[in-house]
Amino acid sequence: MKTRRWLEYGPALIAALAIVFAAYVRLRVADVPLERDEGEYAYAGQLILQGVPPYVLAYNMKFPGTYYMYALLMAVFGQTAWGIHVGLLLVSALSTILLFAFGRRLIGEWGAAAAAALFAIFTADRWLMGVFAHATHFVVLFALAGLWLLHRALESRRLPAFMLSGLCLGLAVMMKQPGATFLVLAMALVFWQGRRIRMPLVQPIAGLIAGALMPLVVLVIVLWTHGALGRFWFWTFQYAQAYAGQTPVSQGISMLMYASGVISQVSWPFWLLSLVGLVLLRFVKWPRETRVWLFGLTLAGIAAASAGFQFRHHYFLLVVPSAALLAGAGLVSIGRLAALALPRPAARALPVALALVIIGGYVVAERTYLFSMPATAVSRSLYGEHPFVEAPAIGAYLKEHTAPNDRIGILGSEPEIPFYAQRISASGHLYTYPLFEPQPYAAQMEAEMIREIESARPGYIVYVSVGGSWAVERQLPNNPRMIPWAQSFAQACYDVVGVADIQPSGTAMVWDAEAGGYQPRGRSVVFTMKRKATGCAPR
Repeated sequence: MKTRRWLEYGPALIAALAIVFAAYVRLRVADVPLERDEGEYAYAGQLILQGVPPYVLAYNMKFPGTYYMYALLMAVFGQTAWGIHVGLLLVSALSTILLFAFGRRLIGEWGAAAAAALFAIFTADRWLMGVFAHATHFVVLFALAGLWLLHRALESRRLPAFMLSGLCLGLAVMMKQPGATFLVLAMALVFWQGRRIRMPLVQPIAGLIAGALMPLVVLVIVLWTHGALGRFWFWTFQYAQAYAGQTPVSQGISMLMYASGVISQVSWPFWLLSLVGLVLLRFVKWPRETRVWLFGLTLAGIAAASAGFQFRHHYFLLVVPSAALLAGAGLVSIGRLAALALPRPAARALPVALALVIIGGYVVAERTYLFSMPATAVSRSLYGEHPFVEAPAIGAYLKEHTAPNDRIGILGSEPEIPFYAQRISASGHLYTYPLFEPQPYAAQMEAEMIREIESARPGYIVYVSVGGSWAVERQLPNNPRMIPWAQSFAQACYDVVGVADIQPSGTAMVWDAEAGGYQPRGRSVVFTMKRKATGCAPR
């Protein structure tokens, strides 16, 4: 009886335990300060909660689905880093449950259990930046929901089921444009499986497309009613197209090699097992459907992670679902091969032991991060002297010294600061990076940012003297104005009232009278500045 119950409930219990462990890790470091991408999403979500739609006061080339997800999470859990990361905990848990449900259909109960356990743990890996609420987490959530629903729809052949699948996949695209690869995968799978079982294709394809278009139609209506449709088109289509072609293939390959080395420095056994699983799909007996779906999911994940050839570390989260399922299939395959040469108990024990070695080895290697590393140390270990740890204090000072309707200027790329301050940025340009890119709109964006800040006459500005906040290595010879203007504007119009002097040994933060004569010793410094009572005339 006990054996029967274990066989019945064991896989779900394994997945549940992995979810609990990952939730513990995420909850322990939920106070980790927001980094830039999170700051952008949080600030845009904050504006949405105030009734301001995307692209009106915050500009970016990403589709706004993640902005709305942040708004939802903050409405439930509060407008804090802790609330956002607790919301991410729930998103990750739901994604794990979906992966388990999806995996049961493709690789069986025990393979799905192993895949869910590996997915839950490795999507919380710090080198994948898994504890930060990047858009990739939300893409994965809706992509898994859409593909799981598609698998069910192909069984029922009901139009509403295909539309619901398409809706989820359309939401994956809304989270971030690379999510479109999973929608393409879904359509390809419908063609392949429909022809295989001689199913009429018009209805399922029409249902998928109709469902996928629903979020876009709603978004267009919302933005049109607020007069933001033009800006949406410019940033997410015109500028995004210019941005996508900036990185040469050779540079992209170099970035891939570097990023893959970083993200796999501890988790390489997991990635190796997924590769073994991919190979064994070909040589061990598996249903053709399993092979096609897993190969397709792998290709879609790789294509999504390769968008723009930038290969940021968190982009690899888009590959983790297929890697986890392949790893689960690999363990099942190893067990089947072992059964040909070993006694039955030993053959069953081998894949279990291998999974425990991989997970146990990771836990031992990353025990400091998993069990005791402070949240601020997690940020420092990944981002060095970028001013994310200091941003909450800067935001709190600005909130205390300004009125709710005041605007603040950010000279640099730190959208997390206006979020913490709960104040509107003087410019909708949340990043200075596009100003230094080899794209045709750089000069136009630069002039717009300068004009918006000068026109707003913010009472306070934050001047970020941190190289990574300006991407100074990308400065263009024909676009040299921004940094000299920022320096001149700050010096002529503002007095220093706060200094965050970021040093390897720690950050010295001084305020008000003490800040005026403070001489920074570190290379990375953030100045909080108050507008002078007299007039100013920047050169």
